Amino acid sequence: MTASLLVRRPSVAFLAGWLFAALLFAGWSLATPISSAPDEPSHVVKAAATVRGDLTGGPTDATGIEAFTLPRDVSDLGGAMACTAAQPTVPATCQPDLDSFGDDEFAATSGVGSYNPLYYALVGWPSLFLGGDAAVIGMRLVSALVNAFFVGVVAWAAAQMRRGSAVAAWSAVALTPMATYLGGMVNPNGVEVTGCLALAAMAWLIVHDPDGPRLGVRAGALVVAGVVAGNARSASPLFVLLIVVAVLLTVPVRDVGDLLRRRPVWLAAAVAAVGLGAAAAWTVLVAAPAGFIPSSDPARDTLLPAVLHTLAATENYGTEMIGVLGWFDTGLPQPVYYGWTAGVGLVVAGALGFARRRALVGAGLLMVALLLVPSVLQAPSAAAFGYIWQGRYSLPVFVGMVIVAGLAWQHARPSHERWLRLVVVVVSAATVGQVASFATAYRRYSVGVSRPFRDVLEPGSWQAPGGLVAVALVFVVGAVGLGVLGVLVTRAVEAAAAEIPSRADAPASADAPSSVDASPVRVDGGEEPAAGTDPALDVAPGRATHAPRA
Repeated sequence: MTASLLVRRPSVAFLAGWLFAALLFAGWSLATPISSAPDEPSHVVKAAATVRGDLTGGPTDATGIEAFTLPRDVSDLGGAMACTAAQPTVPATCQPDLDSFGDDEFAATSGVGSYNPLYYALVGWPSLFLGGDAAVIGMRLVSALVNAFFVGVVAWAAAQMRRGSAVAAWSAVALTPMATYLGGMVNPNGVEVTGCLALAAMAWLIVHDPDGPRLGVRAGALVVAGVVAGNARSASPLFVLLIVVAVLLTVPVRDVGDLLRRRPVWLAAAVAAVGLGAAAAWTVLVAAPAGFIPSSDPARDTLLPAVLHTLAATENYGTEMIGVLGWFDTGLPQPVYYGWTAGVGLVVAGALGFARRRALVGAGLLMVALLLVPSVLQAPSAAAFGYIWQGRYSLPVFVGMVIVAGLAWQHARPSHERWLRLVVVVVSAATVGQVASFATAYRRYSVGVSRPFRDVLEPGSWQAPGGLVAVALVFVVGAVGLGVLGVLVTRAVEAAAAEIPSRADAPASADAPSSVDASPVRVDGGEEPAAGTDPALDVAPGRATHAPRA
């Protein structure tokens, strides 16, 4: 695979990104014991029921809990199967053999029975012809493929961004170990995160390169990412709208108006409105009346104390976004937390210090939202349900913020040479952090956190399906492959940009629009510039020009 091929044929970047991300997520799917992922027993029950036509289950006496009748070997995932939950020193050898449970009808319950069924319909179908471990792992692997698709979309977008060559670095920071871990589990939180990651990248590409090739395909990818992510959980439509609005704020209002007059864009907006409207309707008509599971923490506060309590927990939410795996029982090595915090700080500082004013407004919106969304969504119901927010719930806003802030920074400083070096450093560090997190989690489930890594190789330790070596190889190939792909895309985009006569590096007004990103110069298979135009600015002689937009 040559670097130039990735720019000439962005579909190659998409397929490679999809493949490597699928391997990365599948590594987590295989290396995590059944019932040890957060709330996964409830999500598996919901998925198995959805593909059998039961979208909401029956009522129970408990608030937020629904009942389903399913084969026991795909639904009896609590009790003894969850013996590792909140027990970090207990290895997964404590679990009974799920395959021995049989397929007799079982009265299962789920705390997510009223959730939007779209994600569960996508991933639940392996349970129709598989049972036991194979059914759950099959659902995980399908979920991994769905999540990896959106990472492939990000790679496809990155290969077409002439002034966004460092997307690989921003994506590496955005996809924390918690995000990649969720990508391999049966949990709609995973597709909410990867969908919003793709949404942010595609929205930026369309808004800042409206005259680029494949506008219809780009708009279609944007709609798929937005609708799938927006139908994941009750708050998902809010996250999708925040990201889209943030990107639109990075350009002048007149550019937004021009964009919306293009047929592929307004068609995409109409389809997205229907999809997000359906999500909102499900929340209002089904999910909200079913209620939420109250927190086991007895604390119940009125609005103002709840807001202050939630804001005070911001540091904890940040730690959880980086990664506290399982049922809050598996922490990561401290250098991973330090490294990811430094990476996020780098992106935020770069945007605050260098992004032009208009672009900073969009990035700033997501920074503020990341801080305030937990309070806005949790505090009003804290008196009734207590404190139920977890850091991973903020990941959709987080990934959007990192992508938008990183691109805002780079657009203000588009010099080519240093971005490649930054990508290499950030992607390499993130890859090491992902592998270290995987190794820590595997040790925890194999022998427990109190025993050394070498005991993982001892007889009697828990082993993933296929064994440690095979599963670790799948994960490492995925992680390293994504990193190498990111570097190659960066090199290809920068090489293509360096060949184009451009005034992108010239000083510009903070708020003036530009046609630099919209230039049809052939860097990705698009059209050559029309005769009589300036190839750097895509304007005919005598026509008014604008300085580069932020």
